[in-house]
Amino acid sequence: MAEMLLSKSPTPILKVGADGTVLYANKATNVLLDYWGINEGEKVPQSLRHNIKRALSQENPENLEIQAGKTTYAVLLQSFPEEDYVNIQGFDISSRILAEEKLRKREKQYLSLSNLGRMSIACEDFQAILKKSARLIVQGLDMEFSTILELMPDGNLIIRAGSDWEEGLAGSTIIRGKEESHSGYTLLVRKPVILKDLETETRFTHSEFLKSHGVISGITVLIGNINNPFGVLGVYSTIKRDFTEDDIYFLDSAALLLSEIIERLKAEEKLRVHHQELERLVEKRTLEYTEANEKLAQEVTQKREIERTLMNTVRFLEVLLDSIPSPVFQRNLNAIYVNCNESFARQIMGLPKNLVIGGSFQEFEKRIPKELAEIYKKYDRKLINDGGSHYHETKVVCADGMQRDFLFHKATYEDSSGEVAGVVGVMLDITQLKEAEKTSRKSEERYRIAAEQTG
Repeated sequence: MAEMLLSKSPTPILKVGADGTVLYANKATNVLLDYWGINEGEKVPQSLRHNIKRALSQENPENLEIQAGKTTYAVLLQSFPEEDYVNIQGFDISSRILAEEKLRKREKQYLSLSNLGRMSIACEDFQAILKKSARLIVQGLDMEFSTILELMPDGNLIIRAGSDWEEGLAGSTIIRGKEESHSGYTLLVRKPVILKDLETETRFTHSEFLKSHGVISGITVLIGNINNPFGVLGVYSTIKRDFTEDDIYFLDSAALLLSEIIERLKAEEKLRVHHQELERLVEKRTLEYTEANEKLAQEVTQKREIERTLMNTVRFLEVLLDSIPSPVFQRNLNAIYVNCNESFARQIMGLPKNLVIGGSFQEFEKRIPKELAEIYKKYDRKLINDGGSHYHETKVVCADGMQRDFLFHKATYEDSSGEVAGVVGVMLDITQLKEAEKTSRKSEERYRIAAEQTG
């Protein structure tokens, strides 16, 4: 009866003698036996025989992991020294191993994005940012090469930065033709392009640059606006590789972050508003990190070790959010504040953060002039009805009683079912910029009058 139960067990069970001979094996063990290339009555691999002898000599159960192809087993060796054999029972832990590996990979990618965000704050040199970004992106995906290409007016692409290529490519190497290169094809289709195998690729033909470096697989995404992109971000490997949705999401996030950096630097050259642009960049990235980590938390809530690691990441992002000087808020469809940062709570509401979260817009409406409250409601209704994101400027009466000009960037967010669940907003104080523009207009008017009067 016991042997019948063992034979029907879904887990591999072996009875192995002291010399390593398989005395009994149930049906679930066939995967292991086939992998080892043995049958019942033959000896297990030498490495396992060593563990069997040690278990018999210690007379204590022994735990180890055994790899059989893509399957990983947690194995328990229970010794019976008086009968000179051990029972081996295996448990398939492949899913746990894959989940842990997936978490480690995501953590590495989030760390790369976080480092990219911090680096963009500390570094002001455009070329240095591109070079360091290329390195961080390669590290996040465990790839060998990366390229950051800028789209030129003639439709060709020039390599602005890269990682692990030979020196001298940046600023001098031109990739020609939209349809004839991997990066050019990405500009044509305006979406991520996965290159599974360069040798069998038929969508584009001109790949001498990649071939000369032994590239086999890769993926490219647009940098910047889909209708007016800055260029193309690509990563490549000399081995054949499959890319997951997480890989595409990471590369898209890196490209989005990179495009934000580029736009910020361009704006600084014209308006010298480094601080404001940097705030917008960090705030936008912070919202994406929070959403990504919430999704990750849902996937691994039953894994204690994974959950502990995830919570550390979430704490970091909460601290990062509160360290941002610009106000950030999140309201659901019932106008309840489900989240905000310290700047919003103190600067706008004049309340501790814990008193703002959970409160409704209607509760705080008495702090807001009636005409401004109607403007806020109007823009929120339009955004919830139309979806997407929206920019608008308006006056805001802050907690100190002062009225300031703010640029609102609002976007809808969705729940797990894909339905719009509320609005996320970032407020950038543009009071000084408005004053500067007003001063500039007055100065221009004085010069115009002076020029007209002097002829």
